[in-house]
Amino acid sequence: MGKRTWHPEKTPHPEKTPHRDVVLFSLPIVLVFCLLLFNVRTSFAGPVRWDPDQGGNGHWYELIDLGSDTGKWVTWEEASALASMRECEDCGLTECTEGYLATITSKEEYDFVLHVVVGHQSWPDPQEPWAGPQGHGPWIGGREDPSTGGWKWVTGEPWDFAAWNGAYHEPNGPADNDVLALYGAKPDWSMGWADYEWGAIRGTYVIEWGCTESTGPDIIEWPKDEGGNGHFYLYVEAPGITWEAAREAAENFTLPGHEGEEWYSHLVTITSQEENRFVLYTVVGKTKWPLDDQ
Repeated sequence: MGKRTWHPEKTPHPEKTPHRDVVLFSLPIVLVFCLLLFNVRTSFAGPVRWDPDQGGNGHWYELIDLGSDTGKWVTWEEASALASMRECEDCGLTECTEGYLATITSKEEYDFVLHVVVGHQSWPDPQEPWAGPQGHGPWIGGREDPSTGGWKWVTGEPWDFAAWNGAYHEPNGPADNDVLALYGAKPDWSMGWADYEWGAIRGTYVIEWGCTESTGPDIIEWPKDEGGNGHFYLYVEAPGITWEAAREAAENFTLPGHEGEEWYSHLVTITSQEENRFVLYTVVGKTKWPLDDQ
């Protein structure tokens, strides 16, 4: 996953090259700017590493606890945006430095997150009493795919493990765009996972840092050898964003893998019929380019 670097004080110049176009309609990205006002506190003294010597993946995890004031609680989308902004302090990471809502892909990882990251117990044999927060469980990085009805992780990792709460027949949400959290039963949140409606709020969420098999954002190049301009395009969809906010987010987007380089990004400008076809059918419609007769 690439790190997005925000530089609102800089004004991009159109003569800078190389160049990329961004088709951007994303509520979570806009929330990066407004959620900085939250008085976020952590319920644990910094990130915790799942040590490979103890069967872990070497990733770092942190529980973010916003407290009991529901006015400061966040939606899954907001938590995801905040996770991408938060640095893993003193972790010594040199790659894959961008955080994301934790993706729990095995029973062992679930136990580690539940007992150590959230419950502040020892590993691999938790003996201490539960010392984590009470009430609703934290957001983690799963969401339902409206196009398939299945579930997926924010990193694109395979969905090969789930720990749904069976007593309440989870997932049981009626919508097709639900999001994922630990169930939150007292005293230790050990009742598995539950789905929640888009827009629900929680006071806690778990961030993970580490390299995964993710392919990152679906950024698409229009190759010059296929009649294109060599620019890069990214389509992000979500309701509610204004044109001005989308423009600001687009101009401050950093292409993953190219941090620190001079790139000029902006809302897409369509200057030809062929570019319009490429954006419409390939960037938005995910149709292979070049187009065939069908």
